[in-house]
Amino acid sequence: MIIKTREASASLNNFFVHRFTDGTIREVAELRLTGIHDDVPGTSNEWRGIGEIKIKPIPNFYWKIIGEIGSEGETLTRVTNIFDIHDHRGNRAFVSYSYLSGLMPINEINGGVSLNFFDRIKASYSAQYSFDEHYFLQMITGLDYISGCKCWDLAITWWHRPLTWHEDDRVMVLLTLTGLGTIGH
Repeated sequence: MIIKTREASASLNNFFVHRFTDGTIREVAELRLTGIHDDVPGTSNEWRGIGEIKIKPIPNFYWKIIGEIGSEGETLTRVTNIFDIHDHRGNRAFVSYSYLSGLMPINEINGGVSLNFFDRIKASYSAQYSFDEHYFLQMITGLDYISGCKCWDLAITWWHRPLTWHEDDRVMVLLTLTGLGTIGH
């Protein structure tokens, strides 16, 4: 069986550049907009719109806001919003909201922070909360160490899922060895 579909998409990317008083020129903002429309005969039309704004007030630091919305026919089926902050040291903070209708609906918020202490140690924490279930789905805490030679890394992660059909706690240890070779070249 072959199903014929008609898909249309459009995208707009804008970069905003500024010349500063010291003569330097650099990008200060970026805007991306995308629209996608699927038309499958015999079903309702589906469309999605995605927007992303990245603001760079100073070098090596930015805020990013991403939004996505979608519908099938007249019914709203998807909403996602993300607010993300990064700096030059690799520190990050984020919060996102997701809504998805259907057989397995999603209505949740996610958030987290990742901090680089010194040059070699990074700690992170993230959590996922369900508005439908009224509890935390999972919480992840991590600690990473990067060796001085940058030839190995050690990551320890605690993954806690409090209210699944049985409480689930996992501790994962990952040792990454760098420079032993590559596959596929």
